[in-house]
Amino acid sequence: MDKIRNLPNYNTYSIELMNAVVKEDQNTINQIFNKIDEELRKIRKEKSITFERSQKMWNDPESHLRAVQLEEVTDLKMEFDDNLGLFQLANLIQYEPVMTITFTKMLKNLSDIRLRTNIRTARSEKMWNNPESHFKAVEAEKQADLENEITDLMSLYNIAQSANYTKGIELITNRLNKIAPNLADSLIPKNSGTVHK
Repeated sequence: MDKIRNLPNYNTYSIELMNAVVKEDQNTINQIFNKIDEELRKIRKEKSITFERSQKMWNDPESHLRAVQLEEVTDLKMEFDDNLGLFQLANLIQYEPVMTITFTKMLKNLSDIRLRTNIRTARSEKMWNNPESHFKAVEAEKQADLENEITDLMSLYNIAQSANYTKGIELITNRLNKIAPNLADSLIPKNSGTVHK
């Protein structure tokens, strides 16, 4: 498995984790995952460009808000990558508690990214100039939002399936049942994961 992004002590953590797995020491396993998560948070904070630019916010507030939005997306993508790394590490030792937490976080990361990249944010100030055009645009955006969500869900479905992570497969299938029933039905035969302990 690839190393978790930019984690300097990855090898040390891996050895400690494998030793804890051999001893079936759940407390130590949880402590190691918590340490890794904390270290990844620190790395993300240091890499976040939001902090480098914040002093300029008063010169051009509108530009500042757009920049913040882009920076938040970058930060969320880094967080998604970190959660994916933790999920894969937990899958390596078949440790379901961490798989569940990180999979849920990945789902939220993708939802937050969609929210911040939604095209209606860039267009909202124009809504009063042409209401009819605005409402047509809203309908088109709703369809685009739905398609983006389906793309994200399928991405997570593939991650869950490659890890044989039944809970994740069921979570994604249930969500797809609500927004794209035909697609969800087509996935059911592939739903052959095994529950991790």
